Amino acid sequence: MTCFGYLGYRNARFGKVDAHIAVCAFARDTLLKAAHIAEENGFETIHGIVDSLWLRKDGPRPRTL
Repeated sequence: MTCFGYLGYRNARFGKVDAHIAVCAFARDTLLKAAHIAEENGFETIHGIVDSLWLRKDGPRPRTL
């Protein structure tokens, strides 16, 4: 369930700014941990935002069909 944006919306029926802040902090921490793991495995972090992480790895590319 995606709720980080909804929780921060001031007219949300079940929104709560503190919950929004907590969800965003947890997501940010998880994203940084994932980037660190990827870099330990030879990937380069290109970009990361909210719930997405763009990575690149040099070397042979898998054959496309």
